[in-house]
Amino acid sequence: MDKYKMTNYKVQSSKFETIKVQMSKLKVQTFEALAKVSSPSVFIGDPGFKVIENQWIPAHKLCGNDKKKSFASVSFVIWILTFGFIILTVSCSSPDLQPKGDRPSSTIVWPLPPEQPRIAFMRNIAEPKDLGIKKSFFRKVFEFIVGREAEPHMIRPYGVFSDGKGKLYVADTGLQAVHIFDFANKKYQQIFKLPGGRLLSPIGVTSDPSGKIYVSDSVINRVFVYSSKGEFSFVIGKEGDLQRAAGIAVNPQNDQIYVVDTAGHKVVAYDQTGNKIAEIGHRGGENGEFNFPTHISIDNDGRLYITDSMNFRVQVFEADGRFISKFGKLGNRLGTFSKPKGIGVDREGHVYVVDGIYDTVQIFDSEGKLLLNFGKSGTGDGNFWLPAGIFIDGKDHIYIADTYNNRVSEYRYLPQPEEEVTEGKESPTDGLGNKEEDRKKGK
Repeated sequence: MDKYKMTNYKVQSSKFETIKVQMSKLKVQTFEALAKVSSPSVFIGDPGFKVIENQWIPAHKLCGNDKKKSFASVSFVIWILTFGFIILTVSCSSPDLQPKGDRPSSTIVWPLPPEQPRIAFMRNIAEPKDLGIKKSFFRKVFEFIVGREAEPHMIRPYGVFSDGKGKLYVADTGLQAVHIFDFANKKYQQIFKLPGGRLLSPIGVTSDPSGKIYVSDSVINRVFVYSSKGEFSFVIGKEGDLQRAAGIAVNPQNDQIYVVDTAGHKVVAYDQTGNKIAEIGHRGGENGEFNFPTHISIDNDGRLYITDSMNFRVQVFEADGRFISKFGKLGNRLGTFSKPKGIGVDREGHVYVVDGIYDTVQIFDSEGKLLLNFGKSGTGDGNFWLPAGIFIDGKDHIYIADTYNNRVSEYRYLPQPEEEVTEGKESPTDGLGNKEEDRKKGK
C-alpha cells in the first residue's frame, strides 16, 4: 500500500494535516463500504483487486493495460475523495448561519417596546432542509463527486395548515403538489397523485383529527382525500357542486368539511363520506351573501369566518350556516381591506386577515375593531410579497403562505405579559391584548 500513499498537498494548517492522516487510515474501509453501491466496472477497495460481477479478482490476472487503468482509476478516486473530505470537513466546522427551527431566528416583534410584544417572527420554511435534517458524511462525499441533487422547494404556496402536532401542510399551486413537513419526525413528503393523473391547482389543504388530508383543487373543482400516509382515498364533490374550489376547513364540532366556492359565491358543506349537506349563501352584498369569497377559518366554538373578498369584508356564521355578524369595508388605510385573502382565529378569538395588496396581516377583535397589524412589503424576515393563506394552530403559532417569496413564514402570538421578548424592529400600531387586559384598560 506504500506506493499508493496520498499526494502530499501543500497545506500549512495542522488541521488539514490531521485530516490527511485520518483519510489514509480510513481509505480502505471507505472504499470497501462504497463497493456495495458502486458499479462493478469501477475499481475500488485495495488496488490489487478488481470487482467483476460482484466477485473479487486479483489484479495480476488482468492484462497489463487494465492493471494500469485500475491504478490510475484508484489514484483519481482517492484524490477526489480526499480533496472532497478536506473541503467538507472544513465547511462543516464553520459556524451554522442558518436559523434553528426551534427558536426565533431573530427578535422581530410587534409592537415595539416599551409596549408589550404580541407577535414574534419565528422562522421561514421553504424546503426540506428547514426540517433540520443533517446529511451523512458519505452523502456529502457522493454529492461532492457527482453533484448535488436539487431539493424540492416551494414555488407558489397558497394554502397552509398545521395539525399542531408537528406537521405542516402547504398547498403549492406552482408545483401542483402539497408539501408535508413533519417536524416531529424530521421527514418530508409530497402528495399529488390521483388515479390516472395528478393535482393541477391545489389551493387549499386541511386535515381532520384522524389524520386524513383534504386538498381542494381550483381547476379540477373537487376535494381529494388522502390517508395520513399520503395515499389517495376518495373524491368529494360531484359535477356542478363547485365552480371554483378555494379555501377548505374541517369543523371539529360537527365533523363537516366546508369548501369555499369562489365562482359560485357560496360555501358548501359535506359530511365525512363526501355527501353534500348544505350550501351557505349566494351572490350579493347583503348579510349572508357573497361576492367571490376565498378563504375560511373555524374557531374553537365551531363558528365559520369567511373572507368575502369582493365585498371587502369578513362574515361570521354558525356551523349550520346562520349569519352572525360582519365587519370590514373597502379602503386604503389600516382597518379597511383592499384585497382580503387568508383568515385565521387564535385561541383568544382575535381575527387575523391577510391583505394581499398591502402585504400585511391585520388583527381584529371579535367586533371588528383593529388591534394591530404586522408585516410589510419586502423579502426579508417579517416581510411579505403577495401573501395568501394563513392558519393558526392550537398553540397560537401563525403560519402564512408568503406566495411570491416562495415560503411559509411562521410567527407566534404572545399572550402572556411575562414573555421575555425585549427587542423589536417595527410596529405600525398597537392595542392587541388578552381579554382580561382589555377589560382593565376599558377597551
